[in-house]
Parts: sequence; C-alpha cells; structure tokens
Amino acid sequence: MANPFSKIRLFFQETTTEVFKKAVWPNFKELKEMTFVVIVAIVILGVYIALVDFANFNFVAFFSDLVRDQI
Repeated sequence: MANPFSKIRLFFQETTTEVFKKAVWPNFKELKEMTFVVIVAIVILGVYIALVDFANFNFVAFFSDLVRDQI
C-alpha cells in the first residue's frame, strides 16, 4: 500500500515549484498599471449597476403607481 502522505508531499513540492520558479510575476510598474485598470473597471461597473438599478426601481414604481390608480 502506498503512503498517502507521499501524494500530499508531491503536490506541495509541485505547487512550490510552480509558484516560485515557473510563474512570471509582474514588476512594480506593471503592477501599478494593472491595479489602475482594475480600479477603473470596478468604478465603471459600479456606475453601470447603480444606473440600471435606479432605472429598474423607477420603472417598477411607475407601473405600480399606474396599477394602484386603476384600483
């Protein structure tokens, strides 16, 4: 029977190799640029979601008032 811990040890050895030897990490300038892009994308998405939420709220409120006035 194989040692079950040998597979776990092999997994962590391979993970360490991938993270520290094979992966390419960005330099500080690239990191700043990518962070700026992410922040801008989050702001744009947040504004879009806020506008759509506001429009949907007013749409539902308008038609709810129409139905209430009919009753």
